[in-house]
Amino acid sequence: MNVFDGGLVLTLGRFTGLTKLPYRDLWTLYGPGPAVYGSVVSRLFGPGLLASRIADLMVLGLLVFAVHALCRRYVPWWWAATFAAGVATLGSQYHFTHALVLVLWGIWFIVTAEDLGTTASRRVTLGAFLIGVSFWGRYEFAVIAAALVLVVWWYVRPRLSSSSQRLMLVAGLGPLVLFGVYLLVVVGWDRAYFNLIDYPLRYYAKPYCRGGASVWVPAAEALLIPFRGRAWTPDELTLWAGTFVPPVAGIAVLVASVRRWSARSFATAAMLAMALLTLFVWLDHRPRAGFAPHPNWPTLLICIAMLSSLIAGKKPRAATGLCLVAGVLMVSTICFSWLPDRLRAWRDWPPYHPKYGFAEGEQSGLYDQAVWSELIEVVDRHAHPGEEIFVALTENGSHFANAPLFYWLVDRPPASRFFEFDPCLTDRAIVQRRIVSDLTDTDVLITTTFFPRPRPPALGPPPTVLDAYLRAHFHRVYGGGLPGDQAVFVLVRQPVGDPH
Repeated sequence: MNVFDGGLVLTLGRFTGLTKLPYRDLWTLYGPGPAVYGSVVSRLFGPGLLASRIADLMVLGLLVFAVHALCRRYVPWWWAATFAAGVATLGSQYHFTHALVLVLWGIWFIVTAEDLGTTASRRVTLGAFLIGVSFWGRYEFAVIAAALVLVVWWYVRPRLSSSSQRLMLVAGLGPLVLFGVYLLVVVGWDRAYFNLIDYPLRYYAKPYCRGGASVWVPAAEALLIPFRGRAWTPDELTLWAGTFVPPVAGIAVLVASVRRWSARSFATAAMLAMALLTLFVWLDHRPRAGFAPHPNWPTLLICIAMLSSLIAGKKPRAATGLCLVAGVLMVSTICFSWLPDRLRAWRDWPPYHPKYGFAEGEQSGLYDQAVWSELIEVVDRHAHPGEEIFVALTENGSHFANAPLFYWLVDRPPASRFFEFDPCLTDRAIVQRRIVSDLTDTDVLITTTFFPRPRPPALGPPPTVLDAYLRAHFHRVYGGGLPGDQAVFVLVRQPVGDPH
């Protein structure tokens, strides 16, 4: 359980409902799906962690089966099983998993339409619908979904009747239109634009905002290591392969499908869609991929399977070698990027707790069950059940993130839609003023020392709006020390006229 990303998912799932909606009342860079899906799970099975984790595994299972089903169309079963096992091991970031499941099963329905006769149009329509709702996991998939639906429609339209073409377009583009109506009418243009366009495009992808240097130069240097007289280390192999292999594979499949344009087959349409999806996921995730571009693996491995099938007839050894190289790169990523962190967590496996999960192993330095339990008791004394609170930091002028997990932990909804702290967002004065305006009726806050960071010069001097407001209107009633020189505090509003 991660106090930031895991906390975002749990908090969204716990508090999304008719009175708190994604983007309007809860800031998120995910699609609406994780919030709605988590909300349904929470209401059916309670706010415990176990049901949420099982629901996550179900989504991952659908992704693994989709990878196997698509790869099995192009390569022998053992390669399809190997690739699917790799995806099951590496997984995919939670919100990417929701999006990829829908797109990949949509592509599967399109490619398998080749096996059907008069009922092929129904399967293509269903595939277009699944692609069209892929914004469920990542909102920016609305762009690629529209492009994929239109490309597939344009390509296969000679094989469909006019009514089937219209039905396909309605099924694929209709969900996107409804999503747009939700953003404009329910969320409102100002909030939707700020959340989904302005911040992601102007700030989020910048190196000084995401807190890491660009991976391009290190990856290019790693690629050229053999010219310096030595072999790649596993880390160097993982870095350059994860950076450069996905776009090469995507472009290769795109070229192969364009060369088969005259066939107008559903199978070639699926190749076109797969190539564009691979390139989009790679571009979308590059700012934060680093050494472990996990979301690329499901699409990359399917592209490898497609390329292997294309050359298997004339060069069977080359086809096998291509799958073998992909397998080696996948194993390298698992062993040197994914496995070390898991081994560190598994060496001292803590007992499972229904509320905290296996928190001790994953959150070393931030987790102490006694302190977290005391925190819950203090909040319960000062805030009524269901009363809104806010989670901030002890110093809010420059930061990387907060700890939104505490909303879920104390079972209190956020008082501001900016419950998620992001660099270049909540450390800007304009956003802090909005937060302060949201806290007018809020009496209880939780602050932590987590995730400080130096102020990037490009952002100018740190704002003092939120810190000044908290000092003027709140005082501490609890403080708990955590491992790793961290701490967590509870603040309550001072009575009017109290000089405390």
